[in-house]
Amino acid sequence: MAHAKLTTFAATAFATIFLVGTADSAFAANGSWAASHSRRAEVNQRLSHQNATINRDRANGSLTGAQAHQLHHEDRQIRQEERDMASQDGGRLTRADQRALNQQENGVRRQIAGDTGRFDATHSRRAEVNDRLADQNRRIDAERRSGEITGAQAHQLHREDRQVAQEERDMASQDGGRITRAEQAALNQQENGISRQIRQDR
Repeated sequence: MAHAKLTTFAATAFATIFLVGTADSAFAANGSWAASHSRRAEVNQRLSHQNATINRDRANGSLTGAQAHQLHHEDRQIRQEERDMASQDGGRLTRADQRALNQQENGVRRQIAGDTGRFDATHSRRAEVNDRLADQNRRIDAERRSGEITGAQAHQLHREDRQVAQEERDMASQDGGRITRAEQAALNQQENGISRQIRQDR
């Protein structure tokens, strides 16, 4: 009887220690996730605010439909980048990720604030560059899923695409929301280089 009681006590103690240890681990992991999750919340709150501002300015006539469409397109690209970054790090954003995304959001904000009424036919150049970037990102993801390229290769290619996207925004922010033909050609050359890498990495 004493042996049975001792065995029961030992089993109960082990279970308690295991549960406490598991809870502590979960709490630590959750605490870490919560701290970095606030970075995601900050980025996405800014995007939501910018989208609301774009919609308001479109409704009151401060922005044309084409301007609003382009700005929403840029915000969607940033939101997708945020998801891509988080998916590569257990649902978290690093401080460096957050800074990079904030810089891109600042570029969109400057366009909203300063480019009203200044878009023109050259907007199609931006659309062409950004459509190519979006297509390349889809190709990278598809080839990563199919196993044609590794996770490390996909990460590097996405990083290069993000750099081109940031250059495009920087160029546009310095010229009233537009890019010149020469700038479009330079960006296309960079995109061609990434496209060649996607084929070579197979």
